[in-house]
Amino acid sequence: MDEKKNEEDINNSIKTNEETKIANNSKLSKSTQMLLERNSLKLQELIEGSYKNCIIKSDREQYRQYVPRMLWGNPCKYFPATPLLEFQSPQLFEKFNLDTLFFIFYYQPGTYQQHLASKELKKKSWKYHKKYTTWFFPYGNTIRISNDKSEKGTYFSFDYETTWSNQLKENFLFEHIYLENETPI
Repeated sequence: MDEKKNEEDINNSIKTNEETKIANNSKLSKSTQMLLERNSLKLQELIEGSYKNCIIKSDREQYRQYVPRMLWGNPCKYFPATPLLEFQSPQLFEKFNLDTLFFIFYYQPGTYQQHLASKELKKKSWKYHKKYTTWFFPYGNTIRISNDKSEKGTYFSFDYETTWSNQLKENFLFEHIYLENETPI
């Protein structure tokens, strides 16, 4: 409503300004007056067109574009720039083995795929330790001390930095304040 009213006010003011200019320039020749009228009509059309294409809020928002995590030159220009939609399916992540899930978790940080890998590891009873930034899995029924704040027992921890394998940690105290409950994204 307000836009239409503003548009009408501006159009009326443009018309009156043009009419006064033409009246003041009555001493000009007919061809000059016609040229001025034609230019003023073009100007009015341009102004009306700009109102039709006003910037709206969604025009100002910037959309996040996919940025590959591992940046290097690609010899094939037809290589896909975005992940396939199949790799956003939780059903696919249920089929992956542990090594694949760990690889996705550690080498695709901040992605939806990392989130899905984290969810799947949690389904398989792995616990993420925020302090050590690694995953732990309870070894059998060897948790000896368990209370609201911590658990002590034997755990497998996944060593992603040096050996890319499970390491046995005996008498490990897992404090619940370091337990990651939210899956990162």
